[in-house]
Amino acid sequence: MGQNKIINILQSKFLKASQLIRKDYLLHFLFGAVIATPLVIVLRPTYAMPILVAIALAKELAWNKVYGTEISIKDVICTVAPGILLILVKILG
Repeated sequence: MGQNKIINILQSKFLKASQLIRKDYLLHFLFGAVIATPLVIVLRPTYAMPILVAIALAKELAWNKVYGTEISIKDVICTVAPGILLILVKILG
């Protein structure tokens, strides 16, 4: 198998994977990281995580009421995921 063929296969796999990840999920992850960072630095993980989950759920409920969008558990998970990662770094580091 030639090098170009391997590169083409990897590029097509990457493009397929990137199409599966919606831009919306990446934005939730980014803002989750922005919200979680000070929470994890200042608070214990047992306090930081419930606050982050509450903020993510409140956002989904607010958008549901204001814009009529569906409440998305995937959005909540993508918002909370950076908090989980930061807590793991804090505990293991």
